[in-house]
Amino acid sequence: MPAPKAGRRIIPGNEVSVKPLTVEEAALLLDESKRDILVFRKLGSERWAVLYRRKDGQVGLVEPEG
Repeated sequence: MPAPKAGRRIIPGNEVSVKPLTVEEAALLLDESKRDILVFRKLGSERWAVLYRRKDGQVGLVEPEG
């Protein structure tokens, strides 16, 4: 793993929703907020997912493999 760049800082982000949500519920929360990204736990599992606003106005979904 490469060493961090000199002067780089990690800035704390937004809170994570610990309440399990469906992807549709998470999308509604993202739409209602001013955030560009939402990390949430998927309903019915212990898996996490990320929704984010794309530059084209659509919403992207990132889920871990496996």
